[in-house]
Amino acid sequence: MTGLPLQQLDQRIATAEAAFRGLGRVQLVDPGTILGSPRTVMIAVDHPGWGLPTSALLQFVERWLLSGGIWHLTRYAYDLRMQPGPGRFGFHWHDGLYHTHCVDPGELDRDHHFQGAPIDLFAAYQQFGCLLASGSPVTCQGLKPLRS
Repeated sequence: MTGLPLQQLDQRIATAEAAFRGLGRVQLVDPGTILGSPRTVMIAVDHPGWGLPTSALLQFVERWLLSGGIWHLTRYAYDLRMQPGPGRFGFHWHDGLYHTHCVDPGELDRDHHFQGAPIDLFAAYQQFGCLLASGSPVTCQGLKPLRS
């Protein structure tokens, strides 16, 4: 994603907030536009929500910077944390590096950082939804370590 005008960024956030209700109770934290400051948007989902015991927490955090009237995505962290832990799966981009963060409950001593690639907010949500729907535990099988 190269950048979005304010209206499109606001629409993206509203669409995500509505769509993510498919996995549970949603909480949105968005400071909106504050001139001269980055905009950090956080969407949290308590799965399954609706008063049932929590089986997973999902958190989607994006940091946007405004330049020339266009918002540019500069980092993200999309995470699925199983409850009770320690199972965790996530997609991160920061410091110019895309990586997958994975904590396999069966291999807690293993490094948790794996090679990754850019992923869209909605694609991450969909992958987390598929993992939750499968009922399978988090596994890091097939992921390539970031450091070899």
